[in-house]
Amino acid sequence: MKIVLTSLNSKYIHTNLAIRSIKSNLDFDQGEVILREFTINDNLESVLSKLAEEKADVYAFSVYIWNSEKTAKLTRNLKKIMPESIIVAGGPEVSFESEAQIKSYNLDFIVRGEGEAAFRRLIYALKSGSDISMLPSITYRKSDEIISTKDGFDLLDMDGLEEAYPCEELENLDGRIIYYEGSRGCPFACAYCMSSVEKSMRFRSIEKVKADVGRFIELGVGQVKFVDRTFNCDKERSKEILRYIVQNNQRTNFHFEIAADLLDEETIDILSKSPPGLIQLEVGVQSVHEKTLKEINRKTDIKKIKENAKKILRLQNIHMHLDLIAGLPFETIDDFAISFNEIIELKPHMLQLGFLKILKGSPMTDLLGKHGYKHRDYPPYQVLKNSYLSYSDISILEKVEHVVDKYYNSGSFKYTLDMVLDMEMDTMFEFFRQLADYWDANGYFDNGVSKDKAYEILMGFLLEKEFDGQLVENLVKMDYLISNKWPLAKFLPHESPGKEEAFEMLKDEAFVKKHLPAYWGAPAKEIYKKVYFESFSMPRGEKKTAIFYKPENMLVKSLNAMTWIDEDIDS
Repeated sequence: MKIVLTSLNSKYIHTNLAIRSIKSNLDFDQGEVILREFTINDNLESVLSKLAEEKADVYAFSVYIWNSEKTAKLTRNLKKIMPESIIVAGGPEVSFESEAQIKSYNLDFIVRGEGEAAFRRLIYALKSGSDISMLPSITYRKSDEIISTKDGFDLLDMDGLEEAYPCEELENLDGRIIYYEGSRGCPFACAYCMSSVEKSMRFRSIEKVKADVGRFIELGVGQVKFVDRTFNCDKERSKEILRYIVQNNQRTNFHFEIAADLLDEETIDILSKSPPGLIQLEVGVQSVHEKTLKEINRKTDIKKIKENAKKILRLQNIHMHLDLIAGLPFETIDDFAISFNEIIELKPHMLQLGFLKILKGSPMTDLLGKHGYKHRDYPPYQVLKNSYLSYSDISILEKVEHVVDKYYNSGSFKYTLDMVLDMEMDTMFEFFRQLADYWDANGYFDNGVSKDKAYEILMGFLLEKEFDGQLVENLVKMDYLISNKWPLAKFLPHESPGKEEAFEMLKDEAFVKKHLPAYWGAPAKEIYKKVYFESFSMPRGEKKTAIFYKPENMLVKSLNAMTWIDEDIDS
C-alpha cells in the first residue's frame, strides 16, 4: 500500500505539523508513506498532476480554513482521475458537518478529531479488511449512504507520540518554520475559538520538551512556533521551558502565544535575559471592553495585560504582537477604536487586527441570532455585519487593517509613526482611518503599491495634513534608510558628503573606532561599500550627517543601524 499525506500550506515557508505527526505515528511498514506539501499559491493543475503521478493507494489531505476551497477542487478532480484510490481528509475544516463535507469534497473517508490514532486505525482496517463501522471518529461512504461512527476522543498521551520532525528531516528544512506542540487543548473557552470545544488539557513532559527544544537549537533551526493555545497557562512549567531556552539558545527564534495577564515578575526576569530577537510573544487581547469579553466567555484582566506588555516592551529584547478582533458582540466601530487606541499606545511591535470568523462547531454559532450576525458561508466565514457594525463599518475596518499592516506592522515607518503618536493631533485609529480614506480616494487599494510608493504616499498624506514638511522629509528618509537597501528612493532628496570626503573620514582610525567599531581595522574601500552617508536639514538651516550600516546584533535582523557623525548630536 502506498500512502500520500498532503496539504496546501498558506506559504512555502510554513510546514505542516499534522501530516508529519500522522506519518511518524502511523506504525506502518507494509508499504510506502510519503509527504507531499504544496501551497495555496501553487497552480492547482500542476499539484493535481504531481499527486496523480504518485499513483498512491491512499491520498490523505489535511484541511484548514485557508486551504479548504482549493483542497476540495483537488479531491474532486483526483477522485475522477484516480477512482480506485481512496481519498481521505482530516482537520478542523472537515471534522464538523462531516456528512455534508464528504459529499462536497467527494471523499471516501473523513477522519475526525486527533488524526494520529484515527488514521492509524483506518489504515489498519483497510489493510486487514476489518469492519469500518466499528471504528470511532470516522465518516465514510457505504454505497449511496453516508455514515458517521460515534465520536471517540482519543486524548492521546503527548509523550507517547513519536517525533513529528526527525533530525534527518530538520536538516532539509532550512529557512522554513517548524511547528511544535508542547500541549493540546486550552484551559479557556472563548466562544470564537475551536479550542473551546475540547475540554481537556494535555502536556508533553518538561523533560521531553527540553529534549526537543535542545534538538532544534543544536540543529540551528531558524524559527520554532509553539502551537500551544496558551503556552503559559501553567506558570511553573512555562518558566522552566523559557529558562532552558534562554540558557541554551543563540540563534533559534521561538514564538509563543501567551496570556499576558498570567505573567509574573519571575517570568519577566527570565525573558529579560534572552538574547535580542530570539523570543517572540503573541498576546490575544481581542477587546478592552468587559461586556464584550464576558459575552464571548473570555476570562482576562485587561489592566494586567497592559501592565505586563509595557514591562516586556521595555526590555527591548522580546518581539511582541498584540491582537484585536473586530466584529465581537456589543462593539460599534467607535468601541473598536477605543480598543485600538489603548493597545497601540503601548507601541507593540505588531498590532494584528483580525476579523471575527464564525467557525463551524464553535460556541459562537449559538450567539448568531442574539447579535444579528450575518457572515460568509464559505471560508474563512468572516462576519459581514451584526447588530453593532454595518457592512460599511466592516469595510472601513478592513481598509484600516490594510494600512496598519502596511505602515505599522511592517516596522518600516517607525520614526515617522512615532512622531504622529507623540504629537497627539488625532487618535491613532483616526489617523489610520484618514490614511485609509486617502488611499481609497487615490485608488491605491485597487492597484499594486510598491515599497517606494508606500513611503511616497505616506509623505504626501502627512504634508496634506499640514505636518512640518522638513520634519516629515527627514523622518521618512530616516525610516527608509533604516528599513531598506540603499540607495535612497528617487522621490526623496539625497544629500551627503562627497566620495573623497567620505573616504577621508573612513581612513581615520579614531573616527571609525568611534562611529563604526565593527569595521575598525578594515580598509576604507571595504567600509565604504558597506555604509551609506546621508545629510539631513535641521531647523536653523544647518546640515547634520548620519552613517547607516548593517549591525551585528539587532532585534529585527532586516534593519540597518544609524549613527550621527556630528559632535553635537547624540549618537
